Amino acid sequence: MRYGYFDNENREYVIEKIDLPCSWTNYIGVKDMAGVFNHTAGGYVWYKSPEHHRITRFRGNAIPADRPGHYVYLRDDDTGEYWSLTYQPAPAGTAGAGALRATPLRAPYSARFGLSYNRYFCNYSDINATQTLFIPKDDPVELWDVVLKNES
Repeated sequence: MRYGYFDNENREYVIEKIDLPCSWTNYIGVKDMAGVFNHTAGGYVWYKSPEHHRITRFRGNAIPADRPGHYVYLRDDDTGEYWSLTYQPAPAGTAGAGALRATPLRAPYSARFGLSYNRYFCNYSDINATQTLFIPKDDPVELWDVVLKNES
């Protein structure tokens, strides 16, 4: 089964079948700030040393897996339905029920991994969403760029 491929033109690894059987991670960062992020935005960041200077924690080999993370949630105030921009922890169409178990995909999710950034995509309920996580070269910070477009 094929879960992803390398996009030579954009120099990115692309995961389009997002419900992987195990976590796929990408190391990002330069100089003093770095992090490890997976295909569902789980992960952790640190300053200078992952052993002594973790900014966020990560339980990659524990239950619940890949928690905590760098998650953004959306909520429809009319229906009360909510979902995360990434496949976990609250996949679209499940109202959060899929956080600890496999969930059938009801929205197209994908992830792209480049040099010092990760980009996540979701399209659900006429909302196109993109979340980019990156660490700038000369600034020890983690930046989140979220773009939402209502297609309805």
